[in-house]
Amino acid sequence: MKKVVLFINIALFSLVLSYCKGCKKQSNDSQMKDIELKALSLYGEWRILPSQNEKIVFYQDGRITLKVLGKEKNLYIKADKDGVGFFYNHDDIKPFGYFLYDERGKNEWFGVWEEKLVKLSHDIKSRQSVLE
Repeated sequence: MKKVVLFINIALFSLVLSYCKGCKKQSNDSQMKDIELKALSLYGEWRILPSQNEKIVFYQDGRITLKVLGKEKNLYIKADKDGVGFFYNHDDIKPFGYFLYDERGKNEWFGVWEEKLVKLSHDIKSRQSVLE
């Protein structure tokens, strides 16, 4: 059990360290650019853990919303060579959430959300297709 906790702490520390290094170097190669949702295969509801019942919903038509206690807010994503950033407004420069490609699993994705380490967990019940 202690080894598992240690492994998780090391993984999260390396994630934050990688994120911080990425913030300092903003060369042309690491500029955030618009990305189509279908390139990421993120359709459906993804719970933000830990949180107070927050979910990100990725729709087939390309829309992305944040659901908090029944209220929805549109989100926008942009990508660079290392990961995907989440923005409240399309014109924002700095993302409030960032997830590295290397930290993504089939049904979970570790990242930074409003300066906190979180896990996105794919909500199996909300999948829109049996093939997902």
